[in-house]
Formats: sequence, C-alpha cells, structure tokens
Amino acid sequence: MPIMRVHSTLNATAHWPWLWGSEAAEAMKSALELRYRLIPYHYSLAHAMFLNRGLWMRPMSMAFPGESRLANVTQQWMDGQLLVAPVLRNDSVKLFHLPEGTWFPFESSTNRRAVTGPKVVKGKADLDEIPVFAPAGSIIPLAPLVQYTDALPGGPLDVRVYPGKDASFELFE
Repeated sequence: MPIMRVHSTLNATAHWPWLWGSEAAEAMKSALELRYRLIPYHYSLAHAMFLNRGLWMRPMSMAFPGESRLANVTQQWMDGQLLVAPVLRNDSVKLFHLPEGTWFPFESSTNRRAVTGPKVVKGKADLDEIPVFAPAGSIIPLAPLVQYTDALPGGPLDVRVYPGKDASFELFE
C-alpha cells in the first residue's frame, strides 16, 4: 500500500515542509491530505490484490499491452484506475503519455476538462500540481480529510464518478 516515508542521511537537508517556504508547505500539505483521502481507494485495491493475485500498481506496458509506444515508459504508472505521472524534472515541466480513450484530470469529473488520447502532454506544472488522470468510467472513493489513519472512516465518503462508460468499484472496509 502506498505509504509516506522520508529517508535521508544525517547530512541531508531536512524534509520538513515549513523549511521550504509557505507556498511549498501548502503544496506538501495538499499532497499529504490527498494521500489520506485516497486510503479507502488504496485499501480496497490492496484487498482486491490479495483476493485476485493481481497487481494494483502497474507499469504502463502492463496496463496497456496493445500500445507499443508505452512499452518503455517508466516515469508514469497506473495506480488502480488512476494514471499517475509525477513531475520529475528540475524545470517543473510535466511530460507524460495518455493512452487511447477519454481521460479526466483527477480533480475534475466534468466533460469540459476531458482529454482524448492517445496524446503526449507536455507543459509547465504548477508547484502544487500532481498530474493524475482518471479514465472515463472510473469510480474513486475518497475519505473525508483526517490527520491520521485511526481517525478513519471519519464520516461519509466522497465518491467521484468520471462519466463516459459504465463502471463498478468494490469498496472494502
């Protein structure tokens, strides 16, 4: 299950968010909050992985074996139904491949933000941007914001449904 662990050496600059300024601290806080909100989704995927003996984190070549242009793509992956393409360049340029189909930025489930693939996406990323895309027909359960996992379930779930295809999602609690 995706976890957050910070590893470094004794001589490395500490990773504490407040050491990088308020804008960076807000971006880190937002990313950590998303991590907690995704716990019902990731827990369900982990349980399904146990039951079905199938990976939930998959390289693009495994998730889309028919798309040869994705065979050597190693800087993005599938997290269940979500395509994750972190910004890895020092110049904050995002560069990733969307497979064939309709894709929605994770933060939007409206048709006006849909992107049709196959497509290579390149552009400047905002500091707080994590390029994550959901294919049409995805269902993603999100927990309410909590500060630690023992506070879950913490209230009603927010269920994001991305239009365009019929879908199902089996939630495990």
